[in-house]
Amino acid sequence: MRKIFIFICIVFLTLSAEAQRVASFFYVMPEELIPQLETNRRKDIIDLYKHDKKGGVTNSLGGKSDVIELSENYLEVGMSASSTLQIKLLPWQQKDTTGTIITVIRTVCAPACNSTIEFYDTNWTRLKTEDFISLPTDKMMFKSESADSVSVKKALQLIDISLMRYDLALGNDDLQFTTTIGDYMPEEYYKQIKPLLRESPLLYKWNGKCFVIKEQ
Repeated sequence: MRKIFIFICIVFLTLSAEAQRVASFFYVMPEELIPQLETNRRKDIIDLYKHDKKGGVTNSLGGKSDVIELSENYLEVGMSASSTLQIKLLPWQQKDTTGTIITVIRTVCAPACNSTIEFYDTNWTRLKTEDFISLPTDKMMFKSESADSVSVKKALQLIDISLMRYDLALGNDDLQFTTTIGDYMPEEYYKQIKPLLRESPLLYKWNGKCFVIKEQ
């Protein structure tokens, strides 16, 4: 009976540690990468989320920060009313070993959303983005059957600012890209472009070494 009890305790502690995994990296994230939230505030918003308490905490810029989603390897934080931070831990194959890579996506909406993506090792050392993904172009946001058409070529000339929203998936290792040009482009121009655009996000899949585009 005592052995069973010890076994259950070990399992419970292991699961608890796993559930804390992404949160642990969030706590030690260098201050220059997240200056709005010092360590204690980061712990506060995690605790509030776990206790189903909404409202978040006041960050150093005077705004509100709150956890949106949390799992073993995924964390999404509303940094302010117009910005979010996503952190995803992914298995990283290096020669004969498998480690962990930290993927960070920052999104700012003003009002059109635009994202950036960064990669770090578990010591929070910045890695080269181009080693892990070839970011999509505006042309890839159009339907594949019309991508080389004259209409798309004309549409691309109307896009003076390239804006995309990046989103990591909670339940798998997918990464999706959605164009947000419709949120800033004059309506008369967007009406010409909209019928040619993809109706669903562009999907990439993590293969253990990098993100590769999925066949659509």
